[in-house]
Amino acid sequence: MLIKKRPFGTFSLSSPLVTDLNGDKLDEVIISTNYVDQAMMAELEKYTNMLRPHMSEFLKDRTKRPSFLPQKMPTYQTPYFTMTNTLVIFDGKTHKIRWSHRFPRYSSSTPLLQDLDHNGKLDLIYIYLDHMVRLQFQRQTPSTSLHWNQFRGPLGDGIYRP
Repeated sequence: MLIKKRPFGTFSLSSPLVTDLNGDKLDEVIISTNYVDQAMMAELEKYTNMLRPHMSEFLKDRTKRPSFLPQKMPTYQTPYFTMTNTLVIFDGKTHKIRWSHRFPRYSSSTPLLQDLDHNGKLDLIYIYLDHMVRLQFQRQTPSTSLHWNQFRGPLGDGIYRP
């Protein structure tokens, strides 16, 4: 049964996490999503599709570069192609965003939610591009509330056990 549907980001390569963070017996959802400049992607795709049939020839000899290409053609390495990532926590009861933070680059890894230092507070390990971030939640959360806290679930077998 679909409970809530809303547009969110451009694409995501990671699994969401599911856990009861506030003790109300309803799980919160932690989602990582990437945002892409759609206009710039469309521009890049246009040129990529034009070049694709001649790519091997173009790569062998740069002097054979087609004259129709603009001098400042966007590429995946230029500042014209920008991608950011946002990490969001949705409240299980209200379905509203409880917390979000935007990071300056994309992410393709599933975060880890676990009490790493055994102090009763959950740690969220998050990786974007070449950075690793560790966030610690303020309130104590029992490990029994971790329903889907990492890639393939808490036991690493891909089985959901509420």
